[in-house]
Amino acid sequence: MRRLHSHFGLPKMELALRRVYTEADYTLYADIPSLFPLNNPPDNHLFIGPVLWSPPITEPDWWNLLPTDRSIIYVSMGSSGSHLALQKVLGALNKEVVTVIASVAGANVSLPQVSTIFTADYLDGNAAAKRADLVICNGGSLTCQQAFAHGKAVLGIAANMDQFLNMEGVSRVNAGLVLRSDNLTETRILNAYHAILNNPAMARSVENLQKETERLSDQKLFVRFISSLLT
Repeated sequence: MRRLHSHFGLPKMELALRRVYTEADYTLYADIPSLFPLNNPPDNHLFIGPVLWSPPITEPDWWNLLPTDRSIIYVSMGSSGSHLALQKVLGALNKEVVTVIASVAGANVSLPQVSTIFTADYLDGNAAAKRADLVICNGGSLTCQQAFAHGKAVLGIAANMDQFLNMEGVSRVNAGLVLRSDNLTETRILNAYHAILNNPAMARSVENLQKETERLSDQKLFVRFISSLLT
């Protein structure tokens, strides 16, 4: 960034990470404002709400054959997530009376020999979150936003700073719980899982996030911002 500034004859910029990230005519936050409130932001800093994107993915053969007599848990550690964490989550949920739908992203995991765990390399995150009763992920912003858009709480198993920072906002508004991937155990997973299921206050918090996400989507803030620039 400093070399770019020098090349174009712009003023020298301080070496501060947040300054580098926001050095622009406009800074748009693809986030839910109540999760990450800004303290007196400048006029050129704007929230546009979540960008709830999913790649075009064909539904797996089992998608329309899932049992309907038990809760559905959506598990995704992402393509960069810990394969060991995924294995521990599946092992823990095998002890519960639930159906698990898991995006394994090519991970070589040893699955329990049961008929209640359904896996695919990738799933449509929005469709999976909509169908699930709970989302277990790596704590990244996109999967959490997909969960909240459909009114589902999150158990985030975080490994890197971005995930911890995102889950800090989620935990602060009581919309989910976070675990560390480096000291993960099946007992900790199940304790967190039951804590979320038995938390009416968390369910209300998630419902509020769902309504906030719907309002942001209805306002089409990004489209309106681009239109304002063009006119």
